[in-house]
Amino acid sequence: MEYALADSARFRASVTPSDAEVKAFFEAHRESYRLPERRVVSYVLISEDALAREVAVTERDARTYYEDNQDDFTQPDRPARATSW
Repeated sequence: MEYALADSARFRASVTPSDAEVKAFFEAHRESYRLPERRVVSYVLISEDALAREVAVTERDARTYYEDNQDDFTQPDRPARATSW
């Protein structure tokens, strides 16, 4: 990998292209700005059976988790439904 580091502040004052010049340059070099289509995909396969063999949750663990996270297991009260029998 090679690179060159340049202080752009030295060049900004001397280069002031107009919008028309920028557009003309882009149109003349359009292909050099084109990027090929790219996709990155990652998959993770988790076997439920294999995972179950690796993890042992005790009754105490489940109870402690429930007690520490009770808000996650509650639903707001709903009004009773009227029945017409």
